Amino acid sequence: MTAASYSRVMGANERINLGLIGAGDRGNHVMNLFQNRPEVHVVAVCDAWGERVESTRRKAKGAVGFADYRKLLETTPLDAVLIATPDHWHTKIAIEDCH
Repeated sequence: MTAASYSRVMGANERINLGLIGAGDRGNHVMNLFQNRPEVHVVAVCDAWGERVESTRRKAKGAVGFADYRKLLETTPLDAVLIATPDHWHTKIAIEDCH
């Protein structure tokens, strides 16, 4: 097979379901960059501040909102998580996401 033939294969990775944890300015900016890709679908949004969850959900049609990141990590199907939290939360959330 040639490399060109692989580009026509439809598979499980055709669509990426993305969750956003940390819906502040940086999180929204990076989420918007991901949304420019047709294969990325934002399915869940989380932030401790409810107003941010709601305003971000309006940008990510059909996404569910959470105040607790652990509830977002339980969302299925979820293929990738964008962690845009303050630095001291990154490691804890990333480790929990891997389990």
